[in-house]
Amino acid sequence: CIRRKTEKGIPVVTFNTDVQDCGRLCFVGQALYKSGRIAASLMLKMMQEKQNSILIVTGQKQFQAHRARVQGFTDAITESGRSITLAGVVETNDERTLTDERMREALAKNPDIDGIYMASGHMEACVNVLREAEKKYHVVVNDLSPVIETALKQNIFDFTIFQNPFEQGYRPVKILFDFLFNGQNPMEEFYYTDNMIITSEMLD
Repeated sequence: CIRRKTEKGIPVVTFNTDVQDCGRLCFVGQALYKSGRIAASLMLKMMQEKQNSILIVTGQKQFQAHRARVQGFTDAITESGRSITLAGVVETNDERTLTDERMREALAKNPDIDGIYMASGHMEACVNVLREAEKKYHVVVNDLSPVIETALKQNIFDFTIFQNPFEQGYRPVKILFDFLFNGQNPMEEFYYTDNMIITSEMLD
């Protein structure tokens, strides 16, 4: 438990996924709610028709990181006032088989789905499902892995929102070094990395 460590005087910096009210010094990572809103903005720009349906795929809603992205996305879609139906949120536990099964089931059940937001999940399974699909979906994802790069280049994914993992690895160590060796407390409670929108043209 993080609280037990901090109560013993052990400094803790969380990164990628935050754990609040645990005594940690600060958090370094993506502004997750904002990332979800950015994804919704991209999706709205791609959808030209008056009525559309969007499927959301995530790992586990119990995780703050996954939940915040989904909440940001759904809030922005609702606030847009567009006639867009959210076809549901599919939880996959980031497992390949579960992602494959639940995505196929959701797409078969609702043929009106036009867009897919992969807030998180097994990307390779997602790509396989979309490669075999009978239609082209508008797809926005998060992060940047070799699988995602390939899917962007092959026009399977439209956009990904990059969260700068190097900064998430470097800054916590620097903050802890300054705290332990220089007695310097973090200037902020939240150090958010930039949300960068990546397209296939940026990968060449």
